[in-house]
Amino acid sequence: MPHHIWVYAKTEVYVEEEGDYPFEVYTCGGIKAWMNQKESFCFQPYTRNIPGKVAVTLHFQKGMNEIVAYADELAERDIFFYYEFRYKGTEPVHGFIELEDYADEILDAVISPEIWYRKVRLFYNMTTAF
Repeated sequence: MPHHIWVYAKTEVYVEEEGDYPFEVYTCGGIKAWMNQKESFCFQPYTRNIPGKVAVTLHFQKGMNEIVAYADELAERDIFFYYEFRYKGTEPVHGFIELEDYADEILDAVISPEIWYRKVRLFYNMTTAF
């Protein structure tokens, strides 16, 4: 019997100019995202371990913007449970992830492949600050 697994995540993104910013979003399950508390898009390929891709345009206000994402998947055995935003534009975009608790352990897991395998990628002009 499949299990329904889900997660909410939040990040903040800083841009210098208001405008529309192009992204590609990848997932095997489903994802719904809100931009500054307004629903932005919903993508639900539910293709078992085969990533689906959709092009989305996110409208950023000048300054700091909040993105909240809800992702889910139906798990029977092994699954790829993830989502990925790939920035496709040319204007600088700066992303921030808030790490209140266990920041050292989380950074060790991201940096040390012996503890946990995690690939951190920066796409084009997108930066991430911890």
